[in-house]
Amino acid sequence: MDKRWHYLLEYIGALLCAFLANMEYSFSYMNGIHLFLWIIYFCMFLYFRETILYCFIHFFMIFAILISWIIGITTNPQIVPMIFDVIMMIVLLVLVVVMLIKRKHLHQKQNDFLINEFKDTLLRGNGTAQYPYILDEKKLSSSWQQMVDEYHHQVIYALNGAGQEYKDEHFGFADCILAGKKHQQEYLGGYWIYQSDRPTIQKQGTLWFQTVIYVSYEDCQIIYELLQDHQKWQTIQKLSSSLSKASYHHAMQILKEHEISKKHSQVLLKVIGIQDHFLDSEIILKLLKYHFQLTHYQEAVEYQCGMMYCIYCMSYQGQWFQWILEENWNLYPILYEPSIYYGKGIYQPFQKDFV
Repeated sequence: MDKRWHYLLEYIGALLCAFLANMEYSFSYMNGIHLFLWIIYFCMFLYFRETILYCFIHFFMIFAILISWIIGITTNPQIVPMIFDVIMMIVLLVLVVVMLIKRKHLHQKQNDFLINEFKDTLLRGNGTAQYPYILDEKKLSSSWQQMVDEYHHQVIYALNGAGQEYKDEHFGFADCILAGKKHQQEYLGGYWIYQSDRPTIQKQGTLWFQTVIYVSYEDCQIIYELLQDHQKWQTIQKLSSSLSKASYHHAMQILKEHEISKKHSQVLLKVIGIQDHFLDSEIILKLLKYHFQLTHYQEAVEYQCGMMYCIYCMSYQGQWFQWILEENWNLYPILYEPSIYYGKGIYQPFQKDFV
């Protein structure tokens, strides 16, 4: 039987017991108060089920019965109803203690399950804001992939104006999909970096934006040329570990030694944050290994738009998971920063490259 129906029958039985006890013993001081309290209790249970507030509802019931007990003693003391109230208070108190203990163990069990579920996909991290979980996106289960795609959709919708430029009926006001500051004529692109006011994990799926890179149409054309040369791109991927830890001038030298043109090198190092030092080595490594999809850049060139890379975190079971989203910048050259709802940051436009 479904757990909800089990609880429903349990509380209907409790209502009947309270009502019959009132009729049987003629609890003159009750006047239906227990019946009324049980109805409120059950309604609140349906609303707050499986949350910590459910435990507080038990405390509320204990307090209400205690008041009923005191009123009964002072107005019309009777042994049977007083014993009945005491038993109810004790049972509810025991239930609260049991629920709190179970909740603690359940939380630990969920965390253990989380680790076991992702042991084959977990690359690094411990789920904290400082070290969020980073998973191998190519090994995700279908259910997790579906959930990640859903959040990718939310992120790209927010960065495309959150309904100011086009409407997406999939989202409503309750989804808190918000757009930040709007910039016009950003033909060179730029990058946004998180500075402060990280969102607190209030619910499953809280989003926290860390970095957004806006790649211009002109730069997309240059990277597309580079991606079309399969041999050169394979060389860059083999050098990804060295490039991710190198300074700008050292990285330029490495690419030059492997016959990557200055034009391609400048744009690539600008996009992956080495030129302006706004990405850490692990993110750069992941970008070079798993992103820069040829099909995405082909679409950008065909539709004369830009490209966006968003590094963001998503909350799941009280833990932070970090993702990298690569998607076309369809509004190019109109640019939207992330809303302060996802964290405060600063935007810096790219400068013109000189070859």
